This record gives sequence, structure tokens and C-alpha cells, in this order.
Amino acid sequence: MTLSEAIGTQALWIQIWVGWLALFNIAALAALLIKRDTRPHGLVIGAAFIANYLLMNWLYNQYGYARILGLAHVLIWTPLVLYLVFALRGPTIRGWIRPLTQVFVVSMLVSLAFDYVDVARWVMGERASMLPDG
Repeated sequence: MTLSEAIGTQALWIQIWVGWLALFNIAALAALLIKRDTRPHGLVIGAAFIANYLLMNWLYNQYGYARILGLAHVLIWTPLVLYLVFALRGPTIRGWIRPLTQVFVVSMLVSLAFDYVDVARWVMGERASMLPDG
């Protein structure tokens, strides 16, 4: 079973949430790449997106669909959120790109709250599969 197939076995709200995150990853990446002055921020999101994809798939291949998958977001998205918060304080992210980037950051923060809890639970011994039949 692939990671995408494993996510597809989860409750509908989780599937919707993962879709929301994917949508805003792509939207923020595309929006920031459009303008020359925000392009470096887009490249940072793109690099984080690739790193997260690779790490999450590696973790899935090593541990299966377990709470440790949140570690990819903790390690990649925490610095990305900090980077974007500081970038939003500057003058380059403006116009319609600003609120889109803000929604992206808030969405990542919500996800990180779940991810930090999942990783802590995994460290404390909850290592079972999160698959419905697992």
C-alpha cells in the first residue's frame, strides 16, 4: 500500500485536511513564484515541499502508516513557518499573495499542532499502525 492509499483509508475529515494542505502548498508555491520579488520565498517553499515529500515517504517505507510520519512536518515545516512569518513582516509579500500566504502559514500551524502531538505519542511508545485494520 502506498502512502496515498493509506491516507485514503482515513476518516473523511483527515482526507479533506490533507487535500487542503496540498492545495495551499501548491497555491502558495505558485503565487510566490509568479512575481520576481517573491520568487525566493517560492523557491524556499518548493524546496521544503520536495524535502517533506522525500522524508515522509522514507518514514512511511521504514515505519508504515504510524505517528512518526509527523516528524517530517515537524522537521521541515517548523523552520518553513518561521521563515514565512519573518518574510510576511517584510515588504515583499503583498497584494493578494499576502493573505494566501497567511492562510498557508495558519494551515501549517494547525497541522503542526497535530504533528507535534503525534510525534510525542510515538516517542512515548504508541508505535502501532494508524490504518483502520492495522
